[in-house]
Amino acid sequence: MHQSPKRAFADLIALATETIVDATSLTVVNSDPLSVDRQQRLTHFEARPLLAPVDLSNTTSIPVTTIQATTQAKLAELPRTTQRLVNPDLYPVYMTTTLSQLQTSLLNKMTILAD
Repeated sequence: MHQSPKRAFADLIALATETIVDATSLTVVNSDPLSVDRQQRLTHFEARPLLAPVDLSNTTSIPVTTIQATTQAKLAELPRTTQRLVNPDLYPVYMTTTLSQLQTSLLNKMTILAD
């Protein structure tokens, strides 16, 4: 998720069937179970997929230099303070409310089965 064209401020995990459109407001759930404020509202952001489909039937290999350049470009989108090896800033990861509800439902089912 990006608040400016070049800087990421968080990741959002969603179901494959969910579509996240560029929005002015979205309610999300902090994926950190120890978070005090689990639900949060994000505003004025641009959502970009982190993963892209890969055609495994295509046998064309990608040059290592292309992979390196792509990796460096993606790392440049992250805040520098989260890249420190010593005492890095936290980088939040959120879930959509739909995914959070599914997670809670599955955990409740597991608890019932365990009893």
